Amino acid sequence: KLYSKIETGFTALYRDLHGDDESGFTAKLSPSKAALNFHVDFHGRGNHAPHALHSEGHQDSMGLCLFLALADYLAQGVINIVLLDDVVMSVDSEHRRSLCGVFKKHFPNKQFIITTHDQTWANQLKTEGVTTTKTSLQFYNWSLEGGPQTNFSSSLWEDIDSKIEEGDIPGAAAKLRRGA
Repeated sequence: KLYSKIETGFTALYRDLHGDDESGFTAKLSPSKAALNFHVDFHGRGNHAPHALHSEGHQDSMGLCLFLALADYLAQGVINIVLLDDVVMSVDSEHRRSLCGVFKKHFPNKQFIITTHDQTWANQLKTEGVTTTKTSLQFYNWSLEGGPQTNFSSSLWEDIDSKIEEGDIPGAAAKLRRGA
C-alpha cells in the first residue's frame, strides 16, 4: 500500500512539474529486500532507472517529487512543515517556476521553509506567490562568532545603514529613493 500511494503521488507531482513534456510519465516503485526498485518512463521508451536516461536536473526533480510524496503520505496532517535546503540547484529556471505551482496546487496547507543561495529562485518564489517579502529573510555576513545577519529591520534608515555597511552604495541609494 505504501509503495502504491507514494508511486501515485510521485507520478502526479512529476507530471505537474514537467507539464506537457511529461504528460505520459509513469513510474514503478517496488520493494526488493531492504532496497527500493525505482524505474521511470523515458518518453514512452520503457521504464529504466532514473540515472539511465534522465538529465541531472530531471533526476533531482524526481528526488524532490519522491521526497514530497513520501513526506505528504507519512505526515498526513500530523506535521505540516516541510524543510527544503537548496533542492533546485541543478533544476532549470522554467522547472523551478513550475515547482512553485506544484507547491501551491498540491500543498496549500503546508508551511515550507526553503533555503537557497540562488537569488533567482528566491525571486521566483515571490513572483509566483509561494512567499512574500514579509515572509522571506535574506542572510548575509555570516560568521562563526556572530552568526547570520538578516535583511529584516523596522526602519528605513536601518536598511540604508545596513546597505552602506555591506558596501552596497547603489542599494542604499535605491532604498533612500524608494523610501522618499
